[in-house]
Amino acid sequence: MRYCYIKRMNLLLHGIDEASWETRKQVETYVQHFLSNTIKLDNISDFHTIHRIGPKGRKQRPIMMNFKSLEERNRVWKVKHYIQSTPRVTQEHENDVNQSRQNTKVFLTQDYPTEVRARRRRLVPIFKRAKSLDEYKDVTYLYGNKLIIRGNTYTVSSIDTITELLHPVKPCTCIEGDTLFFWSVNSPLIQSPP
Repeated sequence: MRYCYIKRMNLLLHGIDEASWETRKQVETYVQHFLSNTIKLDNISDFHTIHRIGPKGRKQRPIMMNFKSLEERNRVWKVKHYIQSTPRVTQEHENDVNQSRQNTKVFLTQDYPTEVRARRRRLVPIFKRAKSLDEYKDVTYLYGNKLIIRGNTYTVSSIDTITELLHPVKPCTCIEGDTLFFWSVNSPLIQSPP
């Protein structure tokens, strides 16, 4: 997991609307404004860089914040639940004061490598299912590409050993009449990655 170690100084901020004409400096201003005014974290300025990631033209590309200090990164990460409970965020851009943009969901994630994100996509439906059940919600955790339920650790290669109640086939199938529909990477008809 060398790549996870390299990316440990990064956090991704999702849900901040992107203007087609925005500059990197404006993105930095949005982030500073969001941290100081919306979530009341002052004096967070220890960044190597702040910029959008992903191909341009995609709506709401996430903003990557690369911190110089692990302490500052952890200060921001600790308020992730507060960020997710923020009801609406209104942004006023410097060049167009009349144009305000609203977001209904702003959230913070860690910057995982591509292969870890692919594994997490398979584990997240099981994680959400477990969190929705009273008997599992307080004993279920997702760390990187490992799912921990009641002290047992599961990975993509061992999810077929999960109890029938949480088995990944259940949240990704649907029966309508005589037809059985499959979706998601946890479907039994999806070819597993190598």
